[in-house]
Amino acid sequence: MSWGVERPVSVEQTDAVDILGIDRETGHVVLTISDHLDWSDSAGHQTILQKKLNTYLAFVESGEILEQYPSAKNRPVAFRVVFQVPPDESGRAFVARVSCEQSSLVARQIEHWPVILA
Repeated sequence: MSWGVERPVSVEQTDAVDILGIDRETGHVVLTISDHLDWSDSAGHQTILQKKLNTYLAFVESGEILEQYPSAKNRPVAFRVVFQVPPDESGRAFVARVSCEQSSLVARQIEHWPVILA
């Protein structure tokens, strides 16, 4: 599995971790998914997003995160999804389901952040 921003990042690259860093306020390791897709094919979009989330979960649960990013040791982990296009009704329901799932290893954050073009 690859990670980092040495290449353009995309939710469609379901086998890669897009962005990883430490939140200065919370100290959590934050794994961010960059989602630029629209929701015209909501089911397809959800499938892609689920594959990407599964990759992120595997990255954490397998311990690969510690091999690739030793600063993650003993820190809580959060997943953040940055949507360029707000989810449709079905997408919001999907996000709500994912947000409600509990895991002893990770805390999940799913958010919509507007894209600001500089």
